[in-house]
Parts: sequence; structure tokens; C-alpha cells
Amino acid sequence: MNSLTHFIKSRYGSTSQCARHLNISPQAVTGWTRSKPRNFLRHLPEVCVQCNVTPQYVLNVVMNTEAELIQTSYGEKDFPQAQRPDEE
Repeated sequence: MNSLTHFIKSRYGSTSQCARHLNISPQAVTGWTRSKPRNFLRHLPEVCVQCNVTPQYVLNVVMNTEAELIQTSYGEKDFPQAQRPDEE
């Protein structure tokens, strides 16, 4: 489970619930977690209010997710392991 998926499930309960809260399709949420995490930032103001987190926290989640997706896609052995913001 990547950082964005973890964030969504821990803050919203599921990707479907996240989609309902942000008034978007569940497919859009799945797209963020699988390939385009930066698109999640389009909803940054709502997410920060709904989840009571700072914009920096969400940005860290998104950037960690990008690193995790690159690591998974390319199988880079030397790529540093990303940490979830709540693990720092």
C-alpha cells in the first residue's frame, strides 16, 4: 500500500468515501493512487479542511507516493525507501 492509499484509507475510510467527500468519481481516486498522485493536489484545500492536516503534510504524502510508484515501476534497487509523513 503506497502512502496516498494509506492516507486516503486512514482519513476517509476508503477510496469510495474519499470520492464522495470530494464529489468526484472513485476512478479518479484510484488513478491518483496508481499513477498520478499529483492530481490529488487539485483538491488540496478541501482535503486539508476535511482531514485537519496541513498542505505540507499532503504534499509530503503525494511526493512519497510518486517515489514509491517510481520505485515499483522501475524496480530500482538503489532508490531510497520513501517514508510516510507519520513515520518521520
